[in-house]
Amino acid sequence: MNIKFEEVFECLNDQEKIRFQQFVRSDYFNSNPKLKTCVGLGPEVLLDYKRLYKSLYPKSQYDAQKVYDIYSQLNTLLSQFLAIEHLASAPNQQDIMIMDRLQTLGATNSLKHYSRRFEKKLTQSKGESKFLGGYKFHALLDKDFIEKGSREKDNNLQRKVDYLDLHYFTQKLKTTCEMFNRQHIINEKYNINFIQEVENFIENRKSDFSEFVQIQMYLNILKMIRDNDSKAFFSLKEILDQEVDLDDEELKHIFNYAQNFCVQQVNKGNAEYTERLFELYQRQILSGIILQKDVIGEWDFKTIITVGLRLKKYQWTEHFIIEFGQKLSEDVRKNAYSFNLANFYYETGDFRKAIRILSGVQFTDIYYNLGARSLLLKTYYDMEDEEAFEAHCIAFSYFVKRNKLISQYQRRVHLNLIRFSKKCLSLKMVQPKHINNTFNSKIETLETKVTATKEINNLKWLNDRIQKLRSI
Repeated sequence: MNIKFEEVFECLNDQEKIRFQQFVRSDYFNSNPKLKTCVGLGPEVLLDYKRLYKSLYPKSQYDAQKVYDIYSQLNTLLSQFLAIEHLASAPNQQDIMIMDRLQTLGATNSLKHYSRRFEKKLTQSKGESKFLGGYKFHALLDKDFIEKGSREKDNNLQRKVDYLDLHYFTQKLKTTCEMFNRQHIINEKYNINFIQEVENFIENRKSDFSEFVQIQMYLNILKMIRDNDSKAFFSLKEILDQEVDLDDEELKHIFNYAQNFCVQQVNKGNAEYTERLFELYQRQILSGIILQKDVIGEWDFKTIITVGLRLKKYQWTEHFIIEFGQKLSEDVRKNAYSFNLANFYYETGDFRKAIRILSGVQFTDIYYNLGARSLLLKTYYDMEDEEAFEAHCIAFSYFVKRNKLISQYQRRVHLNLIRFSKKCLSLKMVQPKHINNTFNSKIETLETKVTATKEINNLKWLNDRIQKLRSI
């Protein structure tokens, strides 16, 4: 079972490539001097068949079989390296393997000593690694008990089964949540077995499972996704408002479920969930899990700002943009920071600053480019700058029609935004002091066309501007 050496090697980061070189140069893992030479030649030679061959066999003609043999051996070493690297990142698994070997060797005293240390360590483990580690640990001790033929009382069999149950229930709930989630996203139908039995078992033994926060959280998530249960959401949020003993990656995943539920509720018209969504993000900011390796995701950055602006928390939002804008990854920082800062100025009514930012940045990402152009359109509209608005609409329309990176859907929704906002501004500029039947009829005609079209970018903004035409 071979991996593709070139692909995997290029996926390694710089530090991993250095460790792989050290691994290949170790006599314990590799005694072939040719392979040791290979890893010292640099990626540009190592990944070029002919240059590699010439470096290894400078006086002979190219031999494809020899090259194949070299890469085959490198594949084997790289596969071993990946396994060892993974093992180093899974300390519980490493400990179990050591104890298993001690048990096989019959090193009874060492096994007892190591077991005591591991059991203490296990109590400090987080989430599923604790349950799976506990199961494997007690399975190993139970195996040792059987092989010794002891008649003494021993609780390892019971503890093995207890940990197995906890691991199964956690994984069953976690996986079922994702199955229901994907059914909503990609319209995929899954066979979901035994979940009702698991739910009933846990519900009927609430006191036994109350201390296992992970199980409680996934049980609430399941009810949220499957049953649209708001009570389950608030139960989950109550847990998330506390210090939860899970690794950051899983905790972030759980927060995402809660955030998605809030977004769905807001989209259904339950505006109070905007505040709850903001609280969820605040919690992640305070705990630090909003960052991955000190970097904030650009869409988290944008969503937090959007929610802050919607709640009119302007001072907090401005401070967030300034502080966390520097924590965006370098490849998206300029686009994301500039767009969101411009949006902040637009929402707070400082149109001149918004225009200055949007006009001074070349947005390289197509979605930021479209977003910036849409934001400029809204800004010129709200400023009632007919000349600038008209010129921008012409340029925006030309860009959308000619740019080959824009999908057909995105082309439609943006062209519809341009078309209807132009009609809306035309009405606004001739808006009478008192609404009359003729003007009201024109508004109703525009509303009817907008409702029938549906596929319009910034639809909420457009509907809001149409409604304002009715007010004097």
